[in-house]
Amino acid sequence: MLKVRIIAVGKAKGDWARDAQSHYQKLLQKYCKLEIIELPEKADSGDGSITSLKSEEAERIRKRLSGAFLVALDQRGKTFTSETFAKTISNLMSDGQSAIDIIIGGAYGLDEDLRKSSNLIVSLSTFTLSHQIARITLLEQLFRCFSILANTPYHK
Repeated sequence: MLKVRIIAVGKAKGDWARDAQSHYQKLLQKYCKLEIIELPEKADSGDGSITSLKSEEAERIRKRLSGAFLVALDQRGKTFTSETFAKTISNLMSDGQSAIDIIIGGAYGLDEDLRKSSNLIVSLSTFTLSHQIARITLLEQLFRCFSILANTPYHK
């Protein structure tokens, strides 16, 4: 069973976001071992620079990486259909990947070095999404992906 670790800057805020996250976590249990790691958000870096803030977030993310195949969520990443995303996950598993780490940066996005060191950069949308929506969209797409691979009726 594939281990999927989502490492996200920020917490699920509001009952609606926590409920949606919990819903998809329960649905995904039969398809993968899911772990969600929430790193605390910082309002700003010591010097007030966005670049410094993203660098500090990247360091905290790097400390939590497992060495697995690394997927970064970024608006400038590759877009997928649900079917091609499922095929990508299937290919990773066929190639012997037993775990993937998926990272979601803070409000200003990912540090460029962390982005570049990722094995795959994925865009969930060309729209800018709040972190709440991005996380829920990711979880829903993971469930859809595994449903496609299992040939269940969820994906129509």
